[in-house]
Amino acid sequence: NTMLRHGIGVWACYGLQSPLVRDTAASATDPHNMNIDVINGGIIIACGFNNNTSNSTPTGFTERYDTADGEGDVHTGGDYTATATEAPRTVTIDWGASVTAPAAVAVALR
Repeated sequence: NTMLRHGIGVWACYGLQSPLVRDTAASATDPHNMNIDVINGGIIIACGFNNNTSNSTPTGFTERYDTADGEGDVHTGGDYTATATEAPRTVTIDWGASVTAPAAVAVALR
């Protein structure tokens, strides 16, 4: 068995008001401009992938990793903590080069 094009990012979220996701966003085009609603004190976690070796430029969140997997793929991810309600907040992952099979997702929690 083999696993291709999978990346794992791990976050610990303490003191959540609910285990339910408040909002989600996804994109399959570069740049990934994802609009997501987040409430005051909430968090956004965003992750992306491309089948190329270019690193990403994040906007609207703090990048925590941007790593090539050794197979020619790059994975990126990061987070944002809201200090006010934003409906929506735009988080962007821009690969800045010609990429193949880009994908990104974002989730808001509180």
